[in-house]
Amino acid sequence: MKKLKHVSIFILVGILLFSLLLPACGKDNQNGSKNMELQQKTAPFFTLEEAYECGLLTVADLEQIAALRSSGAQSTDVLSEELSNEIKEARAKEIREEPDTMTPDITAENVSIRRFYGMYNTYPVVIVRNSLLVEADIYFGLSIEIAGVTFTFGRSSDIEDLVLYKPLS
Repeated sequence: MKKLKHVSIFILVGILLFSLLLPACGKDNQNGSKNMELQQKTAPFFTLEEAYECGLLTVADLEQIAALRSSGAQSTDVLSEELSNEIKEARAKEIREEPDTMTPDITAENVSIRRFYGMYNTYPVVIVRNSLLVEADIYFGLSIEIAGVTFTFGRSSDIEDLVLYKPLS
């Protein structure tokens, strides 16, 4: 009986240590739902906040992206045509698969990369937009803060369109 108790304690300690050592993606300590949602992400696009929470972006990366945005500049890096096309294809696929999509026939030709902010942790950060939609959501001066870094957007859709692209494979 004593041996069974020791084995049970050993197993419980092992489970506890294993759960603490699992790589976390997200920092929702209340119920872990945000963490699970990000770990099970099936789309290759991460908002800047999601990318930061998953460790794909650092505070220094966020500061650099914010500086480029506020100056109206783009990265001096070059986004290859191949990667650009891959991003457009992935975004078109994502839009087609949305349950309430307004553009079910969208193709990569209908997706545009408006800005390229550079490669971070080997992944590009871009503003990628569905060109078939008419933008009617302009709110000048809309700001969000991520890890103490403030981002100001000219339109609310830019918050979702400014993404880090991480291929699923």
